[in-house]
Amino acid sequence: MDLKILIFLLSLTLNFPHIAWTSDNIQTITIEKAIGLSLKNSELLKEKKSIVNNFSNLKKRIKGEFNPKVNITFGAGPVNKETGNSVTSQKESSLGPLFLGSLKLTYPIWTWGKKSDLIRAASYGKDVEKENVAIQKLDIIYNVKKFYYGNLLAKTLLRFAEETETDVLDIIKTMKEKKASKEDRYRIEILASEIKTKVIEIKKQEKLTIKALNFFVGRNDNELTLKTDKNWLEFQKRPLKKDQYYLNLAKNHLPQLKQIKSGIKAKSSLLSAEKKNKYPLFVFLAEGKYGKTSQMTDQKSSFSYDPYNQKVLSAGFGLTLDIDWGVTSSKIETIKSELTQLRLKKSFAKRGMSLKVMQALEDLKSSIEKVKYQKRSKKYAKKWLSRVVMAVSMGLLDSKKISDVYSARAMTFKNYLEAVYENYMAWANLSKLIGKEVDPLLSEK
Repeated sequence: MDLKILIFLLSLTLNFPHIAWTSDNIQTITIEKAIGLSLKNSELLKEKKSIVNNFSNLKKRIKGEFNPKVNITFGAGPVNKETGNSVTSQKESSLGPLFLGSLKLTYPIWTWGKKSDLIRAASYGKDVEKENVAIQKLDIIYNVKKFYYGNLLAKTLLRFAEETETDVLDIIKTMKEKKASKEDRYRIEILASEIKTKVIEIKKQEKLTIKALNFFVGRNDNELTLKTDKNWLEFQKRPLKKDQYYLNLAKNHLPQLKQIKSGIKAKSSLLSAEKKNKYPLFVFLAEGKYGKTSQMTDQKSSFSYDPYNQKVLSAGFGLTLDIDWGVTSSKIETIKSELTQLRLKKSFAKRGMSLKVMQALEDLKSSIEKVKYQKRSKKYAKKWLSRVVMAVSMGLLDSKKISDVYSARAMTFKNYLEAVYENYMAWANLSKLIGKEVDPLLSEK
């Protein structure tokens, strides 16, 4: 088998971001603990939760919009002295203080239920943001699984590569002792060098996966560095329930679907409130005016207008209406359009949800079958390797057979590990799509 194929077989295909790393104060961590810490320390999750908390302030603001509105103005300033009445007056050149004030109160009594509509819209809007929190949680859990199991994959592949490297170096030593041909020795020397190169690359991938895991759990440079509590990735058989069970779970737990439903309710309540802007409001009105100065002759008559010396207060019930010349109608049509879009999204999401869950289930079933057949391939490759190793110990040094068997062993072992990793991530993907942990290894703990 070509050495280039062996190089490919020993390489990892996972790509992870570069994150600061320290090797001091290492502490082991389980996947359950890693998930818990990631959810606790995630800045993105805290940001989403803060948005949810802001809806409490929105409700207070809505209630405040329907509370009594009071406008009070009071001031003082100089004014020239003037005496007289409403017919004649005489000015004097002496300044004195003038005190003026006004009060205006508007209290909505009947708003056609607009206040309740807006509060309901805010409540459903809060539910929409809560589902954003749930979606963010699912993303975090999926990524933690990706890096945790990816680290176990790298560890297992690294151990296999190092063992293979030791075996090949022993064969080279035997070939030297048996004085094998230079051509045969060169072939195996090249093989050993390529394996050493791959060991370096796999070590890098192992470090990067654990860096990423530390990043997600919120570890700083001055804190304990975490490592996975297991040293290899192994297949664990789980019970798989009927398809309908997972479809029903998705209908009840999928946050995206819940989000659309809450969005429709929020828009419906907002539409109802906007329509009521066309109706007049029944309000309690009060208005008062105050003026006081000794610089002006007090007219002391209810039939004389005296802005400088007055105490007036009037109150009563009435109607108020804002005429916006089509602005409200435009807003209503916009909300109707958005509501129609959400209803179409809901219909599409219901059908698409079933399709995605079924696809995830097929991926899961496929991964189980892959593990089964890759395990069989690995078994036969191991048997083949045992026969070649036995031949080497007897002095039968065929460099081509040695290269071929180690290439086959590498291919089958790597494919088996990737099938196991694929199985773990298939469970992770199914849990993310459904919106609930369904992996028996995690959900039952």
